[in-house]
Amino acid sequence: MAPRWRPPRGTDGLTPIGPPPEVSTSNPIEEGKKTMRGTLKMNVRFLGGWCICAVAGCGWLTTPTKSTIWHSDIKALKKAEDDALQLCKKIRGDFPESLPPHKFTTDGCSMWPDGSWQQCCVEHDMPYWCGGSAEDRKNADRHLSECVAKKASWLMGSLMYVGVRFGGMPWWPTRWRWGYGWDWPHGYEQLQLKEKVN
Repeated sequence: MAPRWRPPRGTDGLTPIGPPPEVSTSNPIEEGKKTMRGTLKMNVRFLGGWCICAVAGCGWLTTPTKSTIWHSDIKALKKAEDDALQLCKKIRGDFPESLPPHKFTTDGCSMWPDGSWQQCCVEHDMPYWCGGSAEDRKNADRHLSECVAKKASWLMGSLMYVGVRFGGMPWWPTRWRWGYGWDWPHGYEQLQLKEKVN
């Protein structure tokens, strides 16, 4: 039996011009997995490097040195500083070495718009500046939520509570972390003087 005649490649309008395509022996699913693994490793390395640089290179930026609200109202700022100092003395005792090394500062409602509830945020900054135990922090956050709920709404108070519970943890290298009056990292403390000083 004679072989069937086939037109030369490209002359029938259906067969592509050029050499026949090579058949791939690789598995496209495995190739995709390898590519994804490589991309994931690269992203993890980049993120890890960024975190190390942020912590090591910018650690000194984590303690604020001046307030960013009430620039023209020196009297209100001085009162807030005095109130924060008195609160911290009640918590830690009236010893210079037991108080934060950096003076009290406030930025109002960190990462949140200031409004009629700004004073709630300033009062919340006072224990955050001073630091203390995890229970102290929880009480300060609860007080903020209740204060904002009275001044604005229950929903806003709840949203701010969730925000400070996550964003105010002491190990974040941020300017609004728990214990920001101390050099970072500072962490939680169990204070013994709390029971003795009322």
